[in-house]
Amino acid sequence: MLVLYVFWELTTVLSFLLVATTPNAPPAGDAATQALLVTTFGGLAMLVGIVVLGNMSGTYLLSELIAAPPTGLAASVGVALVLVGALAKSAIVPMHFWLPGAMAAPTPVSAYLHAAAMVKAGVYLIARMSPGFADSPPWRPT
Repeated sequence: MLVLYVFWELTTVLSFLLVATTPNAPPAGDAATQALLVTTFGGLAMLVGIVVLGNMSGTYLLSELIAAPPTGLAASVGVALVLVGALAKSAIVPMHFWLPGAMAAPTPVSAYLHAAAMVKAGVYLIARMSPGFADSPPWRPT
């Protein structure tokens, strides 16, 4: 899960560089900063959640965590923090406001990075964690 987090944040940095260096788009710097802040804070929330869940389960392997998910209040907080990170990266309401501004980047590259890599990463993480955490209190309402 820690390797997943490293590459998760790599997409944040690449998105920032892609949007910030867009020529002939004056608001691109503001859009890049907004995308960077939202996805970075979401990613940091997810990192804290990963650490909480990993310490409680004694492993950072996603497959083992899903096979024997921890329970309790701390596990619920960890799951909620991972969900915050996934929702921020996937631009799902209420954390969707950064994505339209990030589309200032060149179209083909932006479409791939934002739609195919970043947005799908959060959906993928939620889908992977569902078998183990679908019964967790913060999971169903979210």
